[in-house]
Amino acid sequence: MRTIRLSASLLILPVALLLGADEKHKHDHKKAGHGAHVHDTAEVDIAVEGKGGEIEIRVPAMGVVGFEYVPKTAADKKKQADALKALETNIASLIVLDAAAACKLTPKGNVHVDQEEEDHAEVHGKFTVACAKPWAGTKATFGFSKAYKAVAKVKVQAVGSSGSTGAEIVGDKGSVTLPR
Repeated sequence: MRTIRLSASLLILPVALLLGADEKHKHDHKKAGHGAHVHDTAEVDIAVEGKGGEIEIRVPAMGVVGFEYVPKTAADKKKQADALKALETNIASLIVLDAAAACKLTPKGNVHVDQEEEDHAEVHGKFTVACAKPWAGTKATFGFSKAYKAVAKVKVQAVGSSGSTGAEIVGDKGSVTLPR
């Protein structure tokens, strides 16, 4: 039953975040075009359960790839593919979990670009978390701003069997204590 409740939370949380982000996104685009509110913020959802869980990320493609349009040239296609591979390979330096829990992040499917419009795209990735020890109650820190200069903020939502928490990490400063 706990798994079902946690799974339901995982399904609802991203939808709620996307709906809220979409409303702000449309509003701000009408006023000022592509603004920093979109391009400088990554979103991370973390689900904690025992020694495992899942992490989902969404980052504007501008911040990771350097553009959001559909790549047409071989050079742009290569740049996008290389950027996605680098994000996937370096995920443990972007989302830094407590070393004492000895967690490993494994891609769940491919990190990919979701082309929302002709000139607007997001990088999406899902990762399975497997730890040697329970990771609930430990802290997670972030390295998005160090790796991607255009990503200044990370909005984090974390859910566990005891509840949920969230934070906005600016410039990789701060941490999130994962719920038990």
